[in-house]
Amino acid sequence: MMIRRNIYRMYKLLENMIVPNVKYAQTVYEEYLVKIIEKDSVWLDLGCGRRLLPEWRSAQEKILINQCKVLVGYDGDINSLKDNDSIKMKIMGDIDSLPVRNEVFDIVSANMVLEHLKCPDNAFREIKRILKPGGIFIFHTPNRKGYVNILGNMIPNVFRNTLIVFLEGRTEKDIFKTYYEINTIQKIEKIAFSTGLNIVELKMITSTAASAMLLPLSIIELIWIRILSFERFTKYRTNIIGIMEKRL
Repeated sequence: MMIRRNIYRMYKLLENMIVPNVKYAQTVYEEYLVKIIEKDSVWLDLGCGRRLLPEWRSAQEKILINQCKVLVGYDGDINSLKDNDSIKMKIMGDIDSLPVRNEVFDIVSANMVLEHLKCPDNAFREIKRILKPGGIFIFHTPNRKGYVNILGNMIPNVFRNTLIVFLEGRTEKDIFKTYYEINTIQKIEKIAFSTGLNIVELKMITSTAASAMLLPLSIIELIWIRILSFERFTKYRTNIIGIMEKRL
């Protein structure tokens, strides 16, 4: 753990020199949530997992949860739900068939969930059904055309999970199968139109270097992240944040 901390400190020095304005994608997503969640919000977080925000944001997570009227966590993994101490109201189930009445929630959120959907059309129809008129669906997901995903697909499956554990500090039990059926701007726009959700905002963003734990490689990645700040390279950015609204 100490070695990881020291490597990360060195990485942050490099990051501040090469791309001082870059933000971790989860931080950008959190900033959107803070703006959207209100004191009377009835909120459903899809794929809530073990926590709402990254582990080191536990204090901010409590503040955010206290900011709304009701928060319900929803996930298909029972062990993740059991470990989630932040969210008190939790439901286990499939996103394709939400056991919830029509027009219950003001906000539905999904953080790194859409890439795991095998049939996103069904999920989006369910999300629309449970949203109140004027309700908001906010999501954060990887960009299928982003450079991290493209490079990741070149790595044999037998090594991919091991690399994810090393680079991200996740355990193998928190790595789930991905399909990337909706992970481009074009596909998101198409499914929004077909399900009757209005797109409020679709934003392609970069994140901090995925190779932060591999310092020589991270220098090359940081230079590439700086190049991605130019509009002509937007389609290769790593993450997508979307906000949709149910028509009144």
